[in-house]
Amino acid sequence: MIRKYGILFSLILVFIGMALITHFKTGDWSFLTPENLSNLSQQITQTGILAIGMTMVILIGGIDLSVGSMLAVAGITLASTAEIFEPLGWMGPCLAILCAILAGTALGAVNASLIARFKMIPFVVTLGMLTIARGIAYLVTGSQSIRTKADLFKTIGVDTIDKILFRWTHHLSDIPAGVAAEFASRNYPQSIWIEKYVDDLFLPAILPGGAANIGKIDRDHSLFPWFTVALFVAVFVVWLAYFLRSCRKSAQHGASAESARDIAIKIALVAAGCAFGGWVFVSHQGLPVMVLIFAVIALAGSFLLNRTVFGRHLYAIGGNKQAAHLSGVRVEQCTFLVFTLMGFLCAVSGIISTCRAQGAAPATQGILAELEAIAAAVVGGTSLMGGVGTISGTLIGALIIGIVVNGMSIMALPNPIQLVFKGLIIVIAVWIDARTKRGSR
Repeated sequence: MIRKYGILFSLILVFIGMALITHFKTGDWSFLTPENLSNLSQQITQTGILAIGMTMVILIGGIDLSVGSMLAVAGITLASTAEIFEPLGWMGPCLAILCAILAGTALGAVNASLIARFKMIPFVVTLGMLTIARGIAYLVTGSQSIRTKADLFKTIGVDTIDKILFRWTHHLSDIPAGVAAEFASRNYPQSIWIEKYVDDLFLPAILPGGAANIGKIDRDHSLFPWFTVALFVAVFVVWLAYFLRSCRKSAQHGASAESARDIAIKIALVAAGCAFGGWVFVSHQGLPVMVLIFAVIALAGSFLLNRTVFGRHLYAIGGNKQAAHLSGVRVEQCTFLVFTLMGFLCAVSGIISTCRAQGAAPATQGILAELEAIAAAVVGGTSLMGGVGTISGTLIGALIIGIVVNGMSIMALPNPIQLVFKGLIIVIAVWIDARTKRGSR
């Protein structure tokens, strides 16, 4: 059982260990607060999306060192085109997102063409693209940061699903009279009353500075993230039905079915994970939009690898490229699609990071993102030699790295020390991968 769920047990041990270390260092349990854990889920979103693409790249025996720079180009494209399209109203942000996706995908396609069709080494090609894309980001912006102002960007980067639904179902007349009067006395424009009111409902009655929360003047009005609760319950029910159906089909076809004990353990682990995740988000404003996007991409990536012919071909290419070619696998086509998909995921990650920061900065955005993505994939069990890896393992790897980084930030460790620890995590993961590969041989 330890061997089967080793990476999951490692995650639990790292989580408990970091909670204890931060407690001894700071004297409180701030690491375990729902607010911090919700922020942690948002912090790993950028790395997690990149790591999903990096897992597929490494599966075929490749590497992509340009993901951080492509992310920056996508973020800069989003912010700069949003300014150009601003006169178009609500269509402007949508067109800016489309342009950012096209920019990232195009850069990925350039990498893909050079690697797949011209047989160039992925390390060299992506190392060159790392510099080229970063230079493009500087040239487009004149080395200046660009702020974003559209409400859609705030919705993607800051809001939760429950906040959005609550705003949709409330009207100005639903705001308590006392709250409306207080907003008017402070000269807040009526256009932001609902948004301000909903935001305040998610905050404590007394704010950290000691001021009273305007939105909670009327104690009868409160907000509970019912959508998040319903979503986690639905996810568990759907997964349970699918899992039990798979077990039944395996038994009917005479395949090696899992034992009742293994089935019970897996159900208990998933139930505990859903309950814990639900508690975190329900206790702090609901499920963030960016985390929901991340979850959808992770499910799509897992389906692509485990349930499609394309996914099986990626494993075959990573296991033995020549044998895969002789077996009829279109190696060149699969390689092109993987690196192009990597560019698309860089664009999505760049959009999310820009929306979260409410701006794009060519000097800092995406710096060392490629190392974090590679580390998440390798820590999660993806072999740098190709042919071995899963999306679920990569997600756990991203969580492990995110927990360590988040804990170091809480303890206010200097950035150089954090970089040292990140490097050590990568080296240890590669060492374990090499030992495991030798042992299997």
